[in-house]
Amino acid sequence: MNNGMRVAVAEDNEMLMNPVNPQLGEAIQRCAPNASHGTCSFEYEGNLVTVTDYNRMDWKLVNIVSLSLLTADFRQNVRLSLLIGLLCLVFSWLGASFLSKLVVSPLEQLTRTMRKVVTGDLQSVTAVRTEDEIGTIAEVFNFMVRRVRKLLDEVRQEQNRKREYELALMSAQIKPHFLYNTLDTIYALNELDRNDEARDTTKALADFYRMVLNKGRELTIL
Repeated sequence: MNNGMRVAVAEDNEMLMNPVNPQLGEAIQRCAPNASHGTCSFEYEGNLVTVTDYNRMDWKLVNIVSLSLLTADFRQNVRLSLLIGLLCLVFSWLGASFLSKLVVSPLEQLTRTMRKVVTGDLQSVTAVRTEDEIGTIAEVFNFMVRRVRKLLDEVRQEQNRKREYELALMSAQIKPHFLYNTLDTIYALNELDRNDEARDTTKALADFYRMVLNKGRELTIL
C-alpha cells in the first residue's frame, strides 16, 4: 500500500490502485509498528493483519491471513492430542485391569481355600500358577494343609492301634484261672443264697466275653 492507502502491488490485478476498506485503512494507520521488528499485527474480521513499514518507498506491506487457516493445524493437533490421550487412558485402564486380575485373582483363590480349611475341609488346596511371592505363599499353604492332614491320619491310625492293643491286652488277660475264679464266685454266691448278686455276676461275665470276642463291637454282622 502506498501512502495514499491504495493498493500498489497485489496478486489480484483488480485490486491495483484501489483504496482499501476505510475501516481497514484506519486500523492500519492506528497500528504502531514494533520498534525492533518494524511490524505490527491486529485482528480484523476473522483475519490476522500484519503491517510492515517499507520506508524506502514510504509504503506499507500488508499481509492478511485467515485466522481459521492459521489455527487449523492447531485444532487438528488438539484433536489428535485428545485422541491420543483417550487411547492412552483406555490402554491404561485395560493394563490396570489385567494387572489387577493377574495379582488379585490368585489372592482371592487362596483366600477361598483358606476359608474352606477353616471350616474343616482339609482336602482343599490352591493351584500354584506363579513363581512370585503369591505362588510361594500358596505352595507353603498347600504343604501345611497336606502336613496337617497327614498328622491327623497318623493320630487316627494311632488311636485305632491303641484300641486294638487294649482289646488284645484284654484278650490276653482271659485265662482259664480267670474263668475258673469267676464261676467259683458265682457258685459261692448261690450257696450263700445271694441270688441277685450271682445273677449280676453272670450277666457281667457274659457281657465281658461278648465285648472281647466281638473286638469291642456291640453288633456282629453275619
